Amino acid sequence: MRKIVCPYCGKILEVDENKDYEIKCDECNTTFTINDGIKSFDRNYQMLKKKGFRLYSRLKFVESNECYETLLKMNPDDFDIRSKYILNLLYLNTLSSTNYDKVIPLLEESSITLDSTNTYLFLAFLKDVLQNVHVYFSYTSKYLVNENKVFLNEKYTLTYFKTLKDILDVLTYLKDTMPLLKEGEKEVFFEDESNSNVLPRLEKYLSRCNEELESSHNLVNKGEFKFNKDSLTLDFIPTPNENIIKLDEVGYDDERVIRPSKKFQNEMRLFYSLSGTLIGIGLIFVILGFTLNNDVLKYLTFVPLAALIIYFIIFFKRINK
Repeated sequence: MRKIVCPYCGKILEVDENKDYEIKCDECNTTFTINDGIKSFDRNYQMLKKKGFRLYSRLKFVESNECYETLLKMNPDDFDIRSKYILNLLYLNTLSSTNYDKVIPLLEESSITLDSTNTYLFLAFLKDVLQNVHVYFSYTSKYLVNENKVFLNEKYTLTYFKTLKDILDVLTYLKDTMPLLKEGEKEVFFEDESNSNVLPRLEKYLSRCNEELESSHNLVNKGEFKFNKDSLTLDFIPTPNENIIKLDEVGYDDERVIRPSKKFQNEMRLFYSLSGTLIGIGLIFVILGFTLNNDVLKYLTFVPLAALIIYFIIFFKRINK
């Protein structure tokens, strides 16, 4: 059995390509050949991949995952798509709700083989997850606790410690998967200097999760507590009155951990508009140059091309500051 897509309505169908030649779509009642369905499948798959990544690059994680959900219905064993879908969920984390608990079930619901290609994708996914954990810790360290390391709101504190447990489970799962990877591809990945800190970061965040889950902490107006990993509750420790910090609880109108900045969004708009303009000018010079057989116009094609390359370099340096 293989999956195809109706060229007329876009419905995903499953057919036996050895038995069927013509298929009738039960959605739009049109008839088409399996070959047309396969072509439609491939065309739709590539289109959705591009659209999903374009939306992701604009920090539109919900819209991006609408594309990836369809792609996973078409091919649930595409690890590249599955990992992007999971990362989008993690980028949607908030102070009161996180998605780390969804990572392991989503990885296990498909039959992905960790071959050479998927080994590299797995390690890139691990690196991205660690970066997401880093952002989560950086953000919560800034907004959930005060300068004395006292937690400022029980609602967010409980979510934080539940999330710590989920992060610990995810990182442990990913670490335990490492022996299944292809050694040659692992070597290639870690030969890249930019990937040299992946394993140290993994150990760092595993240690941090374990340490915080085992330590006692303080919550405003309640006093000292330890997180109970079995009951997923904050167990308060009887303490003298002076250990209870009296402060107003802090709440936030916007609980998103990753907030698209207006500056970044403006940068992306400029990137797409200027890139499109320069490519358009280059194409005009190419068409006119060959149509009129004019060498000057042909050489002028390199001007917008050079400007585009220079702009790419400046753009990526600016957004990576």
